[in-house]
Amino acid sequence: MGLLPPAAIIKGDITFQNGDGVPALLTMLPSDQLRQLRGSRMAMIFQEPMTALNPVMRVGDQIAEAVLAHHRVSKSEAWRQAVEGMREVAITDPEQRGRSYPEECASGS
Repeated sequence: MGLLPPAAIIKGDITFQNGDGVPALLTMLPSDQLRQLRGSRMAMIFQEPMTALNPVMRVGDQIAEAVLAHHRVSKSEAWRQAVEGMREVAITDPEQRGRSYPEECASGS
């Protein structure tokens, strides 16, 4: 996924079936090709939500940033998709939660 520091030593192979019939060897992909896969064909789901989100960035902005990284849409459309995504996973009052910081969501404020 490209999360290790540049000096990390990687041993072994990680093969990803990309859907085109040709397996991709992730440890050998250039960073731009790996970036295209991340978020569109594969993702990491972190188990501790309080460490997965940037505490000084609003939740909706973080989700919209991911939308912008993978789709050519306006900032307002990215925000709309972020709110809609929160609605789809049954987050209460997604518009308000999108304007909240992660700590505020955890405490239920």
